[in-house]
Amino acid sequence: MSQPFRLRNVLVATDFSPESARALAYARELASRAGPAHVVLVHAYYLPPELLSFVGDGAPAHLEALSEHASKELEKALVELQEAGISADYVTQHGRPEQVVARVALERSIDLIVMGTHGRTGLAHLALGSVACRVVQSAPCPVLTVKGAAP
Repeated sequence: MSQPFRLRNVLVATDFSPESARALAYARELASRAGPAHVVLVHAYYLPPELLSFVGDGAPAHLEALSEHASKELEKALVELQEAGISADYVTQHGRPEQVVARVALERSIDLIVMGTHGRTGLAHLALGSVACRVVQSAPCPVLTVKGAAP
């Protein structure tokens, strides 16, 4: 007889959007029901090279501001998880989101990545791309995408 599915480590990729909040709620439920699992919150802040060259000497200050903002937001989520009795920590790094998420998932032996998706289709999807799609393509483990609430 097979053993029940158990999660040990769950990564939640967040961009602090409503969709990410929904993904965190799903992950929190999974961590407590299919675990107990440790939750790793991950935020990648990224400025394309073209934008970095545009801001010139101010680039380090912009990146530092992005990092500080991300850390403050992640701390809030971390406290909420810990108050609910869920083991958690966070990672914030500069880099392309799909690369940061895949790298952290591999380094931390993640069993499942949970992330929100805007659910764009058609021209919006073609023009803006999909971080979730790129994470699914590069992830070393299963990815659960959570679509935002219906408009």
